[in-house]
Amino acid sequence: KSGIWTADQLVLINNTSNVSLDAMKPSVVLNGLESIQFNQNRQQSNLAFFEFAKEYQNKGGKQWENPKLGIWLTGSPSESHWRTGKPAAYDFFSIRSLVEEILEYAGVDTEKNKAGEMETGPNGVFAYCYSWGKVAKAGKVADALSAAYETKKEVWYAEIDLPALSALAGGRSSAFAEISRFPSASRDLAIVVDESVPFHLVRQCAEKSLGKKLKGLRIFDLYRNPDQLGPGRKSFALSFTFESMDGSLSSQELDKWMDNCIRNLEKELGATIRK
Repeated sequence: KSGIWTADQLVLINNTSNVSLDAMKPSVVLNGLESIQFNQNRQQSNLAFFEFAKEYQNKGGKQWENPKLGIWLTGSPSESHWRTGKPAAYDFFSIRSLVEEILEYAGVDTEKNKAGEMETGPNGVFAYCYSWGKVAKAGKVADALSAAYETKKEVWYAEIDLPALSALAGGRSSAFAEISRFPSASRDLAIVVDESVPFHLVRQCAEKSLGKKLKGLRIFDLYRNPDQLGPGRKSFALSFTFESMDGSLSSQELDKWMDNCIRNLEKELGATIRK
């Protein structure tokens, strides 16, 4: 019905109890779309599912059985509330962040294994997708596939190839460290960089400059204004968290570390500090 798979790609079975169900599912994505359709028909529209399952396809005259983890998001993370208003809907960044958290937890270097920019997905399952090598893909379900299941809202889908994940995570070892008895300290910094500079390069530069002293780095604002920042420039507002096992951190120490980080950001990424 979707036009994505041809008959020779399907693994057919002799289902004597139901002749209309004579093909093994060629993609894990179909399982979640069935569940979304079932729930939406019962007035449940904010949905988040995952499933470990297998897909079955004929390739080159051989039958292939591939175990995968599928993740589906549609609607919003929560219902509307009088105190908080209507929540933002799930989007590409929602599904991408889930995949990266899973891969990083398994010890996979997401920057080393990513395939690059958004692209049309394989077999038309994705309208567009982002890939992490052969291990994972995430993006928006193709309109033809969503229409076949009459989904009422956009569906964001990710699939992780479990054998590929196992191969990459095979050498992972776990390390445990004592929690510091001393309070953490934080500093904020706003930098201006070229539009082409992604956040992961900023994070890499900061981690190299600060080493084990840096316990956390996050973006809390992204700002674009050609009149103020210049054409092709953007501003990251960053929050740094520091922690020590040896004692409370002084302002002098924090100033010294931040000055060194700023110098490296300026040198390596052409960053300027936004006052």
